[in-house]
Amino acid sequence: MGRRAAAEAAVKIELTYLIIVASKPRRATRFLNQVPNEILEYPNLKGAITLLPANYKFEMPKTIHGTRFSGAQKDELWLPERQLLFAITFSDVLTQLCPGIETLMGDVTYGACCIDDYTVRALDCDLLVHYAHSCFIPVHVTKFNVLYAFVDIPIDASHLLAPCSAALPAATLSCL
Repeated sequence: MGRRAAAEAAVKIELTYLIIVASKPRRATRFLNQVPNEILEYPNLKGAITLLPANYKFEMPKTIHGTRFSGAQKDELWLPERQLLFAITFSDVLTQLCPGIETLMGDVTYGACCIDDYTVRALDCDLLVHYAHSCFIPVHVTKFNVLYAFVDIPIDASHLLAPCSAALPAATLSCL
């Protein structure tokens, strides 16, 4: 007997509903880019960073955390041409704090974003730490893990504007 028929017959029907909603499982929270405090407050790291130029903001804590978190046994560090000036200091700092880094590369490529994937595969590396902007190739397409570490080089705006204001008329400078 249906509900309508039962209501018409004045029969009391007790209904219990159990609704199960199937939804997508919630994605686990990822903390890949969050560097733990133990690395940020590591005393040897702070001293080592002072060996590098103060105006370059290398992501050293991210590199250390990324190499340790990946569990890779053989890491490769790639620096673009403009940062090869600091390669030896950089290598000294990271080999002390990341024992897995074995190779420092500075191959000339088409641009800073290009990854020398042939050399990485030939050296049989587990992780490439790439100190430049990322390429348009998705990370999951490559045959090896890539950790992109960026370098921030802040510009002193007043130092930049002084020669510009001396060389250009004031009306032109406002368009700059």
